[in-house]
Amino acid sequence: MSEDSEDDDYMSFVVVDCEDVRPSLLVNREKRKHELYKKKFDAPNKKQKGRSDMERENREKGLATAITSDNKGFQMLEKMGFKSGESLGKTNCGIKEPIDIVLKQGTSGVGRESHIKEIIEREYKLISGQSLGKSRSSIKEPIDIVLKQGTSGVGRESHIKEMLSRKQPKIKNLKHYETQFRLANKERTKISQIRKDFFKAQRICEELDYRINVKDPTEDFYWTKATIKKRRKMEKQSSEDTDSSDEDDEDFEQYVTEENLFAIIDYIRSKHLYCLYCVITGIDIEDLKENCPGPYRIDHDNEID
Repeated sequence: MSEDSEDDDYMSFVVVDCEDVRPSLLVNREKRKHELYKKKFDAPNKKQKGRSDMERENREKGLATAITSDNKGFQMLEKMGFKSGESLGKTNCGIKEPIDIVLKQGTSGVGRESHIKEIIEREYKLISGQSLGKSRSSIKEPIDIVLKQGTSGVGRESHIKEMLSRKQPKIKNLKHYETQFRLANKERTKISQIRKDFFKAQRICEELDYRINVKDPTEDFYWTKATIKKRRKMEKQSSEDTDSSDEDDEDFEQYVTEENLFAIIDYIRSKHLYCLYCVITGIDIEDLKENCPGPYRIDHDNEID
């Protein structure tokens, strides 16, 4: 057979074995996984630093770098005596021996004993200096030794007495002002209570009079201010007088007294058998006396409090 016959016929159905070069799915998957991991790992390094991070790095770098000799500030420090490698400030050595601990005795204040000791030494020097200028014969009797009582410092008692005598007038004035203040406060409280009782008695008196068809009050201040002002306005039938309201207010303020309060209380007690403080109505005057301790607040203080 010839060489041409040995070659495969291109028209034949013989399938030539070809090398399969297509990548497998497994290889692609591993490659993709590796790329994702690498991308994720490199992402923080590629991220742009923030402004605060850059400032912190520059600050740390600047603090870690020593000032060079060509710096103007460094040159000024050298002119003032600073040498490179030395620290600023004093270079004195510290305490070489420990400080002694002295336990305090007695009840006097801190530093009191040293102060007293200093005073005694000063007085002793003064006395000794005076005695040198005088003859020994001038002292005829020995100096009395007075034993000190108590725990106060030397001269403390006389100092306190002097302060008290100096402050005595001020203390008297303060006591006087305190007494005046208490009296004024007590008077204000009393006036306030009278006003409350007065207005309450007016309302009750007016209501009780209406129940028995009383058309006019016995006294103007027996009824409330609003009712009296309305009645006066109806009587005048005009409002031309602009100052009438102010005058009425002044008149009603003059009515608010303890005497007028007692008058209203006596009226509602005798006329209506009513007690302002017990808040009860008696069947008759005898029944009211038996069940009520008295007509006024002073008779009911214990019950009201």
